[in-house]
Amino acid sequence: MRVINTEKMSNLIISCVTICILLLVNYLRNRQFFIENTSNASRKLHSNSVTRIGGVSLIGFSVVFFYTNSDLIDKVILFSLIVFLIGFLEDIFNTITSSIRLLLIFFVVNLFIFYTNLNLIEIDNSFMNFILSQNYIFSLIFTSTSLILLINGFNFIDGVNGLMLGYTIISVISFLILVQPLNTDLEIFLLSVLIPVSILFLVNFIFGKILSGDGGSYLLGFLIGSICIIMAKDYYINSFAIACMLFYPIIEVVFTFLRRLLKKKNPINPDGFHLHQIIFNLLVIKYNQKNINILNSATSVIILAFLVFTNFFIIFFYNQINFALLYLFLNSLYLIAYLFLFNIYTKIKN
Repeated sequence: MRVINTEKMSNLIISCVTICILLLVNYLRNRQFFIENTSNASRKLHSNSVTRIGGVSLIGFSVVFFYTNSDLIDKVILFSLIVFLIGFLEDIFNTITSSIRLLLIFFVVNLFIFYTNLNLIEIDNSFMNFILSQNYIFSLIFTSTSLILLINGFNFIDGVNGLMLGYTIISVISFLILVQPLNTDLEIFLLSVLIPVSILFLVNFIFGKILSGDGGSYLLGFLIGSICIIMAKDYYINSFAIACMLFYPIIEVVFTFLRRLLKKKNPINPDGFHLHQIIFNLLVIKYNQKNINILNSATSVIILAFLVFTNFFIIFFYNQINFALLYLFLNSLYLIAYLFLFNIYTKIKN
């Protein structure tokens, strides 16, 4: 019989497992295994040879499987490892196309929602609630689409040192503050995610040589999305408040998809024009390409500072905010900032 009063032991084991895996990954990197050499491609923002398999260190969180009493959390852990494997195989072999990965994620996510009955039926909107509650298929599609967008959003923002990992840390801490008095198992689960992410964040942010890769971004996108669905469905957090906390990776996916379509490009093929890439390139131009690794990490600091402010504004003024209006404002602000910075970058390049 598993008990939850061994939380400290669980956290210690997770920390040790994470550190041991990172040491192994670094050893392999030093021996030139699983190396991604620096590229001149516009979307590559690293000056050193790096390894993309750092996300494997994040699976240390799964140790919590043996320390919670929640069957639902157990299922989240098992399916998250499947999602991780899809990305990790690409990190190793670099032969699985984005279309195949998207199809695999689509299948796994829909199977997960069907198996766990985590389809959303209430999102703090009476019209949508009626549709979701009356039509299971629509509810399933809506929930799976939201989760798939978030998974890909995490992958999109995983381009500079510490950005995706830092965003995950901000999100998890925000959730812990909001749910702490309500659900012990969820607290334990959130802490189990926070520990390996924080360790990898420090390594990634400071040195920039061990990346999360597709495996790490898919894993964290799935975990954060699943946690949000659980909280929304169990009424822990207003669903529009969750949407505000997650606006950044979602708007990245939606805007990038539309931007590529308007330019008549394949919307799932990568390019070099995400917001963090434009900010990074502007920093490189301003500082004459000196110390690329510092500028890489500085890009994350700029974006994460705004996200910290946004999340803690939501937490401290939770009962006074119109979250629908805030969501509209945040997305509008992203678009204004993107277009403003893109215009500056284009003028400099031309």
